[in-house]
Amino acid sequence: MATTINYVSFENLKQYDSLLKPFIDGKISDAVKSSIKTIAIVGNTLKFYNVDQPVGETAPVFTIELPETDLSGLIPKIKAAVAGNVVTANADGTVADGGVKITDLAKSADVTKEIGTAKTELEGEIKVNTDAIAKLNGTEDAEGSVANAVKIAKNALQEQITSNKNVLDKLDGAVTVDGSVKKQIKDASDALDAKIGTLDNLTTTNKDNLVEALEEVKTAVGNAQTAGEVTVDTTTTTAGMAKSYTIKQGAKTVATIDIPKDMVVKSGAVEKDPKGQPAGTYLVLTLANATEDKVYVNVGTLVDIYTAKASATQVQIAIDSATREISATIVAGSVTATELADSAVVTAKIADGNVTKAKLSKEVQASLDKADTALQEADVATLRTDVSDVKTSLAEGGATANAIAAAKKAGTDAQTSVNELKERVNTLEGVEHVAVTEAEIKAMFATK
Repeated sequence: MATTINYVSFENLKQYDSLLKPFIDGKISDAVKSSIKTIAIVGNTLKFYNVDQPVGETAPVFTIELPETDLSGLIPKIKAAVAGNVVTANADGTVADGGVKITDLAKSADVTKEIGTAKTELEGEIKVNTDAIAKLNGTEDAEGSVANAVKIAKNALQEQITSNKNVLDKLDGAVTVDGSVKKQIKDASDALDAKIGTLDNLTTTNKDNLVEALEEVKTAVGNAQTAGEVTVDTTTTTAGMAKSYTIKQGAKTVATIDIPKDMVVKSGAVEKDPKGQPAGTYLVLTLANATEDKVYVNVGTLVDIYTAKASATQVQIAIDSATREISATIVAGSVTATELADSAVVTAKIADGNVTKAKLSKEVQASLDKADTALQEADVATLRTDVSDVKTSLAEGGATANAIAAAKKAGTDAQTSVNELKERVNTLEGVEHVAVTEAEIKAMFATK
């Protein structure tokens, strides 16, 4: 139900000149007018006093008898009125302070226009908020909706997961799958085998182990050196001779020196470069005759002399002059693919960790480089963590879920504020300001 407020306009206040003033003009002197401080209404009589608070039988300085209307209740009801406020009429016929300053009142048309403008602006804001809320609450196919944003994020995440899964599946693929770790390892192994060869092509007795095959070669070289060792055997004496010296190289007899009994050797010695002889090592025999003649036997003419070549390029032979032992050592880095058969070395015979990347072919190294730059387990772990974080964020209580809930709540709060504002506008629109008419004012001063 609309609320009605009655007010006295400036125009109608001018009725003072035609209604109240005639009762005063010509009936009260200027001196009395200037001394009036209080007005009292008794029945139809207006009593004017020159004191602030008339007490008992205080006589008024001037009285006015009104025609009919009893205004005795008017002054007390508006005694606490605020200057400049609109006077309104109550249902019982009395008037009261309307609580609204006359300067705050606008014309009905202006009020209607202002209310219309405010209503239009408010409806525009309501529509903007309503459209925004509707857009946020739209379906997952509606652009700008929360559901659509979640769908887009979910699809993008699923695409990333699928892409990463495809990469992982490829890396985890069988040995026949291009790009798989197993195939890259097999290709590298095949390339290495192609460079090294197989053990079956070795000419040694042992063809299953590269180290044992090399040891066999070393032993064969040592045996060859032992077979060439030069020795002097005196265990057998030729018949009729005082002493026989049998010179041997390995098991082969090179020569036998027989000493006749009439040329018994008193003593013997090995001398190097003896005086009067060509340079060389000699077996010097002193005969047990009167003149102790000496017999010089050049050892170099008796046997083949072998010396170890210094700075050998593949197998270094060393001869111990004290023990007559010959040893052979394979020179580091001397055994190459040329010395080994194509299939001399297989992967199974290579100790773990003995082949470095630098030893592999450029093609194999390039394949391993690709494997090094491929998605690693640490990257996959990070991706899984990111996916888990996103799921946690989207789950109830997560950051994203809370943000979405907060957005929805903000929309709801905005709608509530809009509804409250709309209700206030409706209340303002329901208040009707009605000016007290001239006829109603004149009726208060009606004559008999």
